[in-house]
Amino acid sequence: MARLRPLALLFTLLMFNVAASATIGSFRGRIVAAPAGQAREGWVFVQGPNGRLRLVDVRKAEFAFDDDFHAPADLSPSAKLLLQGAEVRVVGEQQQGEWRAMRVEIIQLAASTRGTT
Repeated sequence: MARLRPLALLFTLLMFNVAASATIGSFRGRIVAAPAGQAREGWVFVQGPNGRLRLVDVRKAEFAFDDDFHAPADLSPSAKLLLQGAEVRVVGEQQQGEWRAMRVEIIQLAASTRGTT
């Protein structure tokens, strides 16, 4: 029985490590205004089709246009295009309820962006 304790401890630590690691996933939605008092520099709120609101850190993300989106030649994908109403697909890690974006694909520009380009 005493020999099993170190193995049980090792197994428990390994399982905890797996459970504590970030979950990589993707979702899509529209950029919405931050709720009152919750705006942060480098973060956006994305509301999915089901109404779920996600807080996303985009400071280290790679930006791209969706393959089906025909962007003007003089427009390059960047965080500056993440305006209210833009439709995006986010690929990232979820950590403690917040998302850390690795890639943000712009599916559709916000109406205010389309009017100025």
